Amino acid sequence: MHNMKERKHSIEDLFILVTFLVYAIALLLFASLGATVYRTVTSGMQQHQIQRTAESYLREKIRQNDRADAIQIGEVEGQQALQITEQIKGKKYVTYIYADEGMLKELFISAEKEPKLQDGTALLEMQNLTFEEEGDGYLNIGLQTEQEKMHRFLIRKRSNSL
Repeated sequence: MHNMKERKHSIEDLFILVTFLVYAIALLLFASLGATVYRTVTSGMQQHQIQRTAESYLREKIRQNDRADAIQIGEVEGQQALQITEQIKGKKYVTYIYADEGMLKELFISAEKEPKLQDGTALLEMQNLTFEEEGDGYLNIGLQTEQEKMHRFLIRKRSNSL
C-alpha cells in the first residue's frame, strides 16, 4: 500500500512538471512570435518614415526653387538627378539631388564645376530615385527605400519650367 502512494505521488509530480514545461514552452513561443511581429512593424514604420521624409524634402526643394528654368532633370556621372539652378551674388550654382550607394544625396556646387557622385552629402537611406516629366508642368517622382516598392508621387510646378 505504501508503494502505491509513492507511485501516485510521482505520477502527480510528473504531471505537474510536464504541465509546467508545456506552459513554459508556449510562453517562449509567444514571446518569440511577439518579438518577430514587433521587429517587422518597427521596420515597416521606419521605411515609411524615410519615404515620407524624402517626399517632404523633395516637395519643399521644388517649391522653394519654383522659378522659370530653375528646375530640370539632369545627370551626375550618368545617374539621374534633379537639378536646381540658382544665382547667388551674380554667380550660378546648381543643387543636384540623386540616389547613390543606397543613399539620397544632395550636392551644391558651382555651375562651372563638374559634379561627382561621391561629393554629395548623404541625407537618407534610398535605393532608387527617378524623375519623369509629365504634361502640364507635372513632375513624377519615384522613391524606393530598402524594403519597399517604388513609391511615386506627382508635383506640379507653378512656373512650368520643366
